[in-house]
Amino acid sequence: MAVIGALTSTWHMISPSGSASIAAIDQAGVRVIANPGSANEAFIRRHFRQATVIIHHDNPTVFDELVAGRADVMITDGLEADHQAQLHPELCAVPVAAPFTRLEKAYMFARDPVMKSYIDGWLAAAFASGQWQRALDRAMAAHTDR
Repeated sequence: MAVIGALTSTWHMISPSGSASIAAIDQAGVRVIANPGSANEAFIRRHFRQATVIIHHDNPTVFDELVAGRADVMITDGLEADHQAQLHPELCAVPVAAPFTRLEKAYMFARDPVMKSYIDGWLAAAFASGQWQRALDRAMAAHTDR
């Protein structure tokens, strides 16, 4: 998980080492936002007792809430934090000293052993050759212009 927030509201949550912590964020007056039913919501409800929790029901506009100043911080995965910081120059992805949690992305498809074997082989080859990373880099770069 990573921290993303408006440049003007996250600076005080960054430690001298340059990273954010749960303790630094979980303060009265800090507004932490998440979409309902998400891993992000479960995380903030489990870890934040002093900060105000805001549940935003329109997932595509959750980062607009940070930009507008109606929330201070969103806890999300590092990939999304970096991507949203590229899309919204008003936001900054703040590093954390160590990941808050470990979550993995997954591919879902109908139960089919032959298809699973094919996909496993394709993914292994894509990771080993660097193809997957290059595709990810291209996809991220395509979203830097708004």
